[in-house]
Amino acid sequence: MVASSVSVQLSDVSLALAPRSVSLPTALAEQLRPGEARVALEVELTSRLPTSAELDLSVAPEAAALFTAAASLHTPLALSSPNASAPGDVHGLYLLQLESISESGRLHFAAPTRVTGPRVVRLTGAEWLRYRLLVRAEVPSR
Repeated sequence: MVASSVSVQLSDVSLALAPRSVSLPTALAEQLRPGEARVALEVELTSRLPTSAELDLSVAPEAAALFTAAASLHTPLALSSPNASAPGDVHGLYLLQLESISESGRLHFAAPTRVTGPRVVRLTGAEWLRYRLLVRAEVPSR
């Protein structure tokens, strides 16, 4: 049997950004002092899935701090449904709170997702969802 499309039911978990962690270079982590250095997270989400979603993005120096007041960033993101001429997308640039980042030397990322559009969607094989997170740092030279 060959089908040109299939209907699937999306779950919130199926669209979520899987939790991940990155180690910062030691030379960078040692210079991340609040008031002197700036660290920004550039976020780009692009979707060709025929539905919309809300993401709850959190970035923290420790996994246990995700989604708490100790997180370096905690923000909702709304991903629109694509249209015929353009994918749904979200772009943002966020400054991270630097407290504790230099101590841990790591950044943890997570983004649970809630599907806000249709959960049952028709897929033809041309659909995709892309997350791009880019950390940018400005540190004082000494």
